[in-house]
Amino acid sequence: MALTASGISLFLLAIASPVASQGNDTQQQQPGLVTINSTYGPDLTLEHLYYDQWPTGITVTSSGRLFSNYPRGESPYTVAELVDQTTEVAYPNNETNSPPSLANASNPGYATGYRDYFISSQSVVVDAIDRLWVLDTGRPIVNGSRLLAYGEGPKLVAYSTEGNASGEPLITITFPRNVVYADSYLNDVRFDLRSDVSSGGHGVAYVTDSSDEGRNGLVVVDIGTGESWRHLDSHPSTLADASFVPSYNGQTHYPVSPSGPNAGAWSRTRTGSDGIAISADGEYLYYCPLGSRDFYRIATRHLRTLPSSDPAALLRASAAVEHLGGRPSHADGLEADSEGIIYISAPETNGILTFNPDTLKFSEFVRAPEIQWPDTLAVSTDNKLYFTVNQLWLQDSQQNGTDRRVKPYGLYSVPISGGRVELTD
Repeated sequence: MALTASGISLFLLAIASPVASQGNDTQQQQPGLVTINSTYGPDLTLEHLYYDQWPTGITVTSSGRLFSNYPRGESPYTVAELVDQTTEVAYPNNETNSPPSLANASNPGYATGYRDYFISSQSVVVDAIDRLWVLDTGRPIVNGSRLLAYGEGPKLVAYSTEGNASGEPLITITFPRNVVYADSYLNDVRFDLRSDVSSGGHGVAYVTDSSDEGRNGLVVVDIGTGESWRHLDSHPSTLADASFVPSYNGQTHYPVSPSGPNAGAWSRTRTGSDGIAISADGEYLYYCPLGSRDFYRIATRHLRTLPSSDPAALLRASAAVEHLGGRPSHADGLEADSEGIIYISAPETNGILTFNPDTLKFSEFVRAPEIQWPDTLAVSTDNKLYFTVNQLWLQDSQQNGTDRRVKPYGLYSVPISGGRVELTD
């Protein structure tokens, strides 16, 4: 039987064979329950194929405009709009995506502190009032090495997505060195735009720092004032599990870097706090390290307290972390919908899980062989869950210099019952 994404279901074969009573006449036996197909859940819709660049993020406006980002390696741009099923155009323009130093063939990449250029975006997110936010790590890969963050390279930039928008930034927020370190890696971001959650009156942003090299934690930003601070810095809930070994398509995975002091050696995933989602009521932030199957949340009121204004703020936040249990797969991206369900990418099971905050139960939502490392998740206002599929573990930086990914990469959607979380006045 031919099985495709349009007919996703779980088929079970029960085989009962008589057991012979004589030795050499014994027929070959099989167990009573055999899984012959590993698909489950709603139908997948293929939304886009990425033939050129390697995507991580995806986001969608209320009018249906789609945007992706591409961490800087060999990419000519790091943020783009998807204009049809196979075409992407640099956003807001080619110039913003082209820092002058990266065009200097004799000394590329060593000036990464630009405020007005995208250095290397790891996430794009549309907020409740349809602004597109670009999260820039400020840390491109140049000649096989990830550069340290410098100056105003790490930043959070907002754009209007209205049809007549100029393409100029509405807001640019940069970070002091005691909040985003040189070896930080700003990974993903979520927004609460209610005026009463920040002193600046324009809401807050929550950002994960997933650095492989440095301290993991959460960064909180007052959008109105631009002030930022850290919480859960090197807290156990933000760190990778030192014993974690993932498995993809039935094969265990030990990353092997082709460069650095341990080039060619088996290693473990060291990436910390990565996926992030905010609850439909804004009261909880859900998060998890990439290098762990554990899942956590914290009441957002603890994160919104500035450590500089309350000497007990860091201790309260640390004590307020809730461990929600382990899952059958680690996760990259997280997202929530307006009905309170949390969606969790599941690279090890080729699918997406859900978490119900009322029952505290994890459930399988969708699974299909096409889902080869679901990365970022995004919910649209018309009740669809979008997600990128990018074969992350097969990239050359984890395969001792051999790129085992197979283009094109994919963007899928599935129907869900809830819509986009919209925390605004």
